[in-house]
Formats: sequence, C-alpha cells, structure tokens
Amino acid sequence: APGPSVAAPLGLFFGGWRYRVSHATARWQVEGWRFECRWPMPFRKRARWIVHHRGRTPLRARWAFHVNPAPADAGGAPRYFHAEYRRSTAGSGVPHPVVSLRGRGVYAGMVLDVAALEPTYWILEGDEVIRLDDEPRPRWRGTGLEDYFNGGWYYQHTLARPWHGVTFKAPFRTTQYRLHALDAVPFTTSFEMAFERLAPGAMESVAFVYLDQPTSCLLYTSDAA
Repeated sequence: APGPSVAAPLGLFFGGWRYRVSHATARWQVEGWRFECRWPMPFRKRARWIVHHRGRTPLRARWAFHVNPAPADAGGAPRYFHAEYRRSTAGSGVPHPVVSLRGRGVYAGMVLDVAALEPTYWILEGDEVIRLDDEPRPRWRGTGLEDYFNGGWYYQHTLARPWHGVTFKAPFRTTQYRLHALDAVPFTTSFEMAFERLAPGAMESVAFVYLDQPTSCLLYTSDAA
C-alpha cells in the first residue's frame, strides 16, 4: 500500500487518550503500561509497523508480534484492517467527521473522546449519522451520542464491557467506545460517518474498518473552523 492503513495515537487506539485506565475489551486490553491489540490484521506479502514518539522525554518500549498462517477454512479473501484518526474543535452545529472511505468493506466500531467547552453535557446529545454507498440521504441516524455507545443519562459511571464501555468520565468530558460484532455495518462502494455537535467542544476519534483492499488513511486532520 502507498501509505499506512492504520494511523492513530496509541492511547486513543487502545480506548483512552490522556488518561490511561486498565480495562479489557474483545479487541484490546490495557493493564498498567501493557497494551495488547487483538484486532486481526491479515496481510498477503508483508506488514510494517512504525511508532512515532513525539514527546521530549526518552522512553523504552518492548514489542511482541504474533503471526500465524491464514486458516485453510477461512473462506474467501481476507479483509484488511483500517484505523483512522480524526480531530475537530468547533462550535455548535459543526459536525465531527469520523471517517469517509471508498471501497467495499465492513465498519467495525470506534473510540471517541469528547470534551465540552461549556459547562454542559448537551454535546453528548448529538446524533450519529451514517451514509452508505453514495446514497442521497443517510439511512442511519441515531438518537444521541451516548445512545450510540449503549449508554444513557450522561453515563452514570465508567464501565468496560467486551463490545462497549466508558473508560473515562470527568465534568463535561468522556471517553467511550463501541465495537460492532453481530451488528457490523457492511458497505459496497463507500462509507461515511459523522456526529452532530450540539455544543462547542472538541472531539477526537479512531474508527475501525475492514476493507477488501488496503487503503491509505489520513495521517492528520486539522480542526474545523
């Protein structure tokens, strides 16, 4: 592939951002300073991992990779793992773009960090909107950000479940994830997802998708005006 299929901050990729919280899901586990990724990542010829340390303090790290041949009974061509990071800070009415992709694949979930710029949780009421295959009107429009992540009443407490959870909650700030298993979203030609923004605030997300072909993703996204 000409560019990376995964480009995301390490912390947000593992369900957190500025706060490291030990927890386990069906696709990753965080235990202290140990991060374990459980997403299957098929490849045909080769795979390359690059980790950029953007801080000024030196650090040491150890890595372990587990590689196995594809099962003979897997059936069909394997799909390629894709993870894309987006960040936006804007006022009310400007959506947060989660991901926009061309090709055939399956949407598998996301991690989202939300920080309101005003003392209100109203930012969690924005609907998720999903548009499939260049349709003129989105067929999927949710009932609120917290509802999409299987929560309600502004998350009474943090929790970690195999397919959804809230890893951090502070006044007017939350970090949440939802992983799609039996309810994965297939698409044939394109996939777009965004969240409404009903109050000024910052949103940062990592979307997880499987595609029929390796696809380079955006390395950075500038803030919305």
